[in-house]
Amino acid sequence: MDRQYAAGRVFEPELADFRRWHNGNSFEGRLALGGSFVSDRIEDYYVTPWDLGYTHIAKFDHDFIGREALEARIDEPHRHKAWVEWNQDDVAKIFASMYNEGDQRYKYLDTPMSTYTACQFDRVEKDGRHIGSMNLSIYSSNTRSWISLGSLDADAQPGDEVVLTWGEPNGGSNNRAIERHAQTTVRATVINRPFSESTQGSGNR
Repeated sequence: MDRQYAAGRVFEPELADFRRWHNGNSFEGRLALGGSFVSDRIEDYYVTPWDLGYTHIAKFDHDFIGREALEARIDEPHRHKAWVEWNQDDVAKIFASMYNEGDQRYKYLDTPMSTYTACQFDRVEKDGRHIGSMNLSIYSSNTRSWISLGSLDADAQPGDEVVLTWGEPNGGSNNRAIERHAQTTVRATVINRPFSESTQGSGNR
């Protein structure tokens, strides 16, 4: 991981076995982290089948790596796969900032998909409390709005108002592919699966 705040954790003793299994040249070791969520715990960037909405295919009738750890967490509260719809005025604010001088522009929204790094984590809060992260942001012709897909705490339900932080801290990372910019917040609403009625129940996932 090339994120400065996470890098300090990767060589700590409790992660030694993991780092021997996944060294710095492995696929995971070379993935780039980005977005507004920042943690000094590399573990905070990992997800579970519950976070991804995969529990319908998580079966405990055979052995697999991590089975015991997952079984031990079955009865815990879990995040869940969720979508949020961005406030249109806040989207317009981001696009308008392209004309600002210096670094006072917000992170560019690359249309139709504005996911700009391999592992993107955009921080989401509800009533000032961190409740999860968004990992994919796009313009959807179904909703005619910008939406994001990610994982939120179990108590975040459709209709809830949340705040997404867009852009990286301190003007951006050392990634040369990311322009210098200022962070901003985007009001958003938790929504149901953002597909038209014609595709609901048709097997399209």
